[in-house]
Amino acid sequence: GLLRELPELLQGRALVVHMDADLHSSTIYALTQLDPFLPGAIVVFDEWANPMHEFRALHDYCSAYRRDYEVLAVWRHLRKAALRIKGSPSPDRS
Repeated sequence: GLLRELPELLQGRALVVHMDADLHSSTIYALTQLDPFLPGAIVVFDEWANPMHEFRALHDYCSAYRRDYEVLAVWRHLRKAALRIKGSPSPDRS
């Protein structure tokens, strides 16, 4: 699948993820599956303004995986946010 091919596809390139999962459950699932690749990545959330879904999923993910993030931009009128997940990528992303 894509996650197995991602290290080869990235080959030192920055990862940008557009989260369009909307619900807490689907967002937290996507974040946990992508965790090995997220440190240093930019993640754009398209439903950031709803505190019960994408925002809460990011908080839960960061708490569980001991991650932190930096807010790069927030578009309130569009309800979107761009964040950089802090940390270094794992040396072995497989």
